[in-house]
Amino acid sequence: MINSKKITKRLSLLTICFIIFSIFTTITNTLILWFLLVFTLSIIFINKHKNNLDKKDILIGFILSLIVMISNAFIGIIVCPTYLAAVSILKGNNKEIAFYNHSRKKELFWTFICIFICGSFLACLNLALSLGSYQLDLSFQPMFIFHALRAGIFEEIIFRMFLFALCIEITGNLPYNKSQEMLCYLLMILPHVLLHFSNTIDIVSIIILAIFFGLPFCLMQRKINLLSAIGAHSMVDFIRFIMLGI
Repeated sequence: MINSKKITKRLSLLTICFIIFSIFTTITNTLILWFLLVFTLSIIFINKHKNNLDKKDILIGFILSLIVMISNAFIGIIVCPTYLAAVSILKGNNKEIAFYNHSRKKELFWTFICIFICGSFLACLNLALSLGSYQLDLSFQPMFIFHALRAGIFEEIIFRMFLFALCIEITGNLPYNKSQEMLCYLLMILPHVLLHFSNTIDIVSIIILAIFFGLPFCLMQRKINLLSAIGAHSMVDFIRFIMLGI
């Protein structure tokens, strides 16, 4: 059995590697390397844990992929295997991230709160932070809905759910202490946040994005369900598209 020190070392190394990888792909403008890496690992993990998947998992992955493909076909193709790989690793784990758990009390209530209340609040915060650089440009296009859903679905699955599944893959179904949980959250937050800074590393902006956007979406996934994080994330982007046109 892996002892606690080995778990911490493995999680630390995994986090550092992905942070470096994220910085490298940002500087070199090679985001496609992210998708190729995730896609390759997904195929490996699906083959390894395929017995953990059922028809419902495949259907959800297929539907999510189709929704994303309306906005971006390439990313949409990657979403399904990435989702299935993450589910296959996390299925039955005491730290499992459910898409939506019908058996839990108040699941619908908390999902609604996350998507519409938390999502709207974060959207307003995002607008307030963006108005210094962009002007209001009120508009609506039907594709805004699918662009927002694309961001919410693929970012929450590829950059958070899948990376958390990697934590479980390298440590097994073992309890985490507080420092190990923190490492998991760092892995689910920092690599994605760093992708937003192609020209310079702005420490203040990184901290703001990590605390006020990355962390809430991580908590929604871990404490509520994946749907709540996807919905809230999509709400933030949808309102930005309507208000700023970007």
